[in-house]
Amino acid sequence: MSDTTCSRCGVTFVPRKAGKPQRFCSAECRKTFHNNNRKSRATFHVGQDLGRACPECGRSVQYGGRGRPPRFCSPPCATRHGNREWRNNPENQLVRRAYMRQFYLDHQDEQKAASRARYAAGTSTPEGRAAYRQAGRVRIKSWRQANPLRAKESFYRWYGVSGERHNVLPRDLRRLVHRYRGKCAYCQINDWEHLDHVVPRSRGGGHSIGNLVPACASCNMSKSAHLLVEWAQ
Repeated sequence: MSDTTCSRCGVTFVPRKAGKPQRFCSAECRKTFHNNNRKSRATFHVGQDLGRACPECGRSVQYGGRGRPPRFCSPPCATRHGNREWRNNPENQLVRRAYMRQFYLDHQDEQKAASRARYAAGTSTPEGRAAYRQAGRVRIKSWRQANPLRAKESFYRWYGVSGERHNVLPRDLRRLVHRYRGKCAYCQINDWEHLDHVVPRSRGGGHSIGNLVPACASCNMSKSAHLLVEWAQ
């Protein structure tokens, strides 16, 4: 085993372990060398401007007093930067979507209860209901502007590529409502408020007079996107 020179005191010594390089002859030399090296690197004082901008917010970065000079001005900036880089990774986006989907399935009842509570709290007054509807319009408009292709696909899926929405004439609707004497086709008690698709559009139903019935708001919202067999259960 060859002799080695200590990096701190210059004494020649024989390493204690074979195959593992050793720079110091003793623990005291190692501790003294690292302490002196650390003191020589500590050229910044607390609050000193490092002369560079934070990559996240653009503010000047200052030395915090511990460790190496920071890259960001504050821990929140570092966290936001790291989270955005993580979200921009396509593989992480798939992982995040799968996690959110599973989380919603595991807490579906809690999510629905919280949504109903928020809706009830925000629509208890006429002003709140108007603000709720306006917020929904703004949200849908912003989504369509951010996703034009998906918005076009949704429009075609709902109305049909060939202008299927124009196949139902006003006189057909008047005859349909008169057939049910202005009542809901499902409960036959309340007055009709909506036109419901018996086979929902999301399940492949068409927008034709044969697939439309007058319905009250309660029955229509309760039926949602279910078939009649599923809704009856």
